[in-house]
Amino acid sequence: MKKFVFAAVLATGLAACGSSGDDEGATGGKYSAEYDVGDGSTATVTAGGDIEVDLPMGFEVYPGSKVITTMVVNNAAVQGRTVMMETGDDVQKVADFYRAQAKASGIEINMETASAGTMLLAGRTEGEAGFNMMVTKSDEGKTTIQLTVSEAGDTAGG
Repeated sequence: MKKFVFAAVLATGLAACGSSGDDEGATGGKYSAEYDVGDGSTATVTAGGDIEVDLPMGFEVYPGSKVITTMVVNNAAVQGRTVMMETGDDVQKVADFYRAQAKASGIEINMETASAGTMLLAGRTEGEAGFNMMVTKSDEGKTTIQLTVSEAGDTAGG
């Protein structure tokens, strides 16, 4: 679980940071930067523009959503993807979609919390694979999704 939380926190923090990389983000285009996060680990953050998303374990981008940012973390122990998305659908509909995807991927949900328009789901397989999802409705009526999916070792690619 610690690795999934690490990826989610890192995604949020890095998305707000500046770095060398494509500089198109400042003009509303696509921005991509790679970070060395220590111990041979890298994180690649992409924001804006048309972002391709390659999620492991059969997970998909939420249908009809807009991808805001992605982050890929690669190291010897875990390969992870975090995607921030936005949709007009309600929180429960999004959570139900990802609950079904987790089940289809062999992930057992071991944490579910709902409070004040926000829902959290997290789970894992018997190995090191797992996911976490946070979905929340903003005051503006948009639903924001943060999804992290991770696999053990070098199985997810780069």
